[in-house]
Amino acid sequence: MLEAEANVGKLKAKAPMVDHWNPLFGIPDRAAPFVNKLNGYIGEWVAAAGTLQRVLGEDAPNLIRVARTYRDANEDAGNAADQINR
Repeated sequence: MLEAEANVGKLKAKAPMVDHWNPLFGIPDRAAPFVNKLNGYIGEWVAAAGTLQRVLGEDAPNLIRVARTYRDANEDAGNAADQINR
């Protein structure tokens, strides 16, 4: 999970925003709504990647512990069912 956190961080750093099309004239009027919409989508994905990165980095140990607890509980329930069926 910590490796995934690092990978998400790399992807976040590479997310481009379209600032200007042409340094002299800016974004053409016809393309501006589409470029603004694209920038909005990119911003949302970067925010989602930031949340995922935080969850993977900060909560990974807790998630692993919970997964192990559920695995152990499942094994114990299976053992109990085997004893009942004997």
